[in-house]
Amino acid sequence: MSWVSLYHHDVNEDNLEFLYNKSSVKYIYWAGHANNNVKGVPRTHTECWRYEKSGWWDIIHNWHKIGVFSWTNSEDPLPDGWDDRGFSLWSLCMHDSWNKKIVFVDGCLSATEPPDMAYAYGVFSLQGQGSLDQIYIGWRIKVLTTTPGSIYDPVLFSTDGVKLFWERMGYGDDIYSALDYIRIHGGIGVRRTLWGDNGLLDIGDVDGDDNIFLWGNGLINQIKLEP
Repeated sequence: MSWVSLYHHDVNEDNLEFLYNKSSVKYIYWAGHANNNVKGVPRTHTECWRYEKSGWWDIIHNWHKIGVFSWTNSEDPLPDGWDDRGFSLWSLCMHDSWNKKIVFVDGCLSATEPPDMAYAYGVFSLQGQGSLDQIYIGWRIKVLTTTPGSIYDPVLFSTDGVKLFWERMGYGDDIYSALDYIRIHGGIGVRRTLWGDNGLLDIGDVDGDDNIFLWGNGLINQIKLEP
């Protein structure tokens, strides 16, 4: 399986539009900032960069941070012109595509209700058979990451559990088996980080205490990474 890694200014509008529009791109893992609102207006988004000039007199190009929005220009406009300072995943028409199998947005509040980001990536594509092997994974909390030599309580941090999830997927587990492996074999800190204080998988239960949350119908098909 081939993969492409984007880092820093490579995470820009042109590169994302190119990759997200490719039918051969089946899996997306985003590790970075996310939120479910912009200054209180509901709009799930992540962050990327746009390369542009400040004006015709500016001979030096500048990078500007912009949003990758689940959708834009809704009946609730974003403050400070943010609808025009980013691009809409909805405009890429992935919501009617069946080819994105696993989308994991590892960023704060990326899977809260409503699941607008999941819709934009196509996880509920046409609400038909196509959506049965698609899943969206994100967080319902604000998450932190560890650093080498960290002395902090691992309950507060997300990286160990996420790393273990992808390791199990690489070993050939399906999504549910990978998550259940963490429930059985993960340390108490990892389990509480992913599954809340009870340490149990409440997958699909919006009233449960899971911090990591899955949207979509894909679990019934036991989605695996393709070899």
